[in-house]
Amino acid sequence: KSGSNEAIIWAMTKTYLHWSLTPYSIYVIFAVVLGFAIYNMNKPYAVSSGLSLLTENKDKLNKLDGIVDTLTLFAIVGGVSGSLGYGLLQIGSGLQNVFGLSTGPILWIAIAVVIVITYCLSSLSGLDKGIRWLSDKNAWMFIVLLVFILVLGPTSYIFKITTQALGSFVNNFIELSTYTAPFANNTDSWPQWWDMYWFADWLAFGPITGLFLIKLCYGRTIREFITINLLLPAGFAIIWFGVFGGTALNLQISQGVDLVGYIAKYGNEALMLRVLDEFPLAFLIKPFMLLLVALSFVTLADSMTSTISLMSIRSKDHIEEAPMKIKLFWGILMGATSVIFVICGGIEGVKVVKTIAGIPILFLGIVMVFAFIRYFAKGGVEYIEKSEEDTGMIQKMAIDEEISQVDK
Repeated sequence: KSGSNEAIIWAMTKTYLHWSLTPYSIYVIFAVVLGFAIYNMNKPYAVSSGLSLLTENKDKLNKLDGIVDTLTLFAIVGGVSGSLGYGLLQIGSGLQNVFGLSTGPILWIAIAVVIVITYCLSSLSGLDKGIRWLSDKNAWMFIVLLVFILVLGPTSYIFKITTQALGSFVNNFIELSTYTAPFANNTDSWPQWWDMYWFADWLAFGPITGLFLIKLCYGRTIREFITINLLLPAGFAIIWFGVFGGTALNLQISQGVDLVGYIAKYGNEALMLRVLDEFPLAFLIKPFMLLLVALSFVTLADSMTSTISLMSIRSKDHIEEAPMKIKLFWGILMGATSVIFVICGGIEGVKVVKTIAGIPILFLGIVMVFAFIRYFAKGGVEYIEKSEEDTGMIQKMAIDEEISQVDK
């Protein structure tokens, strides 16, 4: 029942399902497979290198390489464009809320131009100077905002609902992950329009994000890699949505603020700034929040532009940065695609393009994971030892002792 205690916990656990362990697990799975193939087996910096674990037959690999890499590029362009499209809606709604600007196609195009120029310039400045500087500053600003809401918001309620929702999430993780509502008399379309949508969304980003992460985590063990790229971000997501979700629920349920009606009138993308209206210094916090949202999408597109551009280059050598013209091409393409889908379909158009982009990657991921497990089951660790003896090749993405134990 809407508004009941059960509905509140259900909403929080669904949020944790969509934004904590599941997405980061997808990234890490792709990253581990690709990291081993690229750094330990000295394969090209491309998603198709993950298939090297399936077969060493070069003729078969050559036929699959182009198909897999093209499919991956299609998926990530769709995924990033969809995310940028949602960003245009969110920032446009925020500018309307804060400055009274009329949101619509003209404003969306203007926002897209600013974002594209910003992330293209950041990407052109190089991985270290651009992406790491932006992501570092953006992360700290999010932490400041998180502490602000936690201290001045309903702190006790936030701690309680986060604790109970987390317990529900852990206890029901399998059931939540496999809920599909397959019954003929069932009118519940939630899993198709939300659970599966988010799953497809994360899949669209999986291979390219995996490539990006292994570039940043050069030299780490698998244990270190999983801790930094799965456990920590998933934990932060749980805290983040506990704080902001708990605050919004408290306003709706306990303080009588009609956030549901506001969403119905202005859309989901407008909710965050409405919540901030209930806090002190809202006139300062809301522009700060808009800046954070814009930087988040710049950082996302920035990292993906650099990774896609590198993947577009066919070279036996591991190149650190792609040429500027390639970065510009991909940056402009993703920005233009996001504008088109937002103007044509709004939030529904964004959801459709991201779903279409992500589904094919599911099958690619299954094949790569199967190849990875099969490779080590057949004695893959011996390949590492032999490579080091014959060529002196140093393991660049170190494989944990746990892999050796599993193999034995």
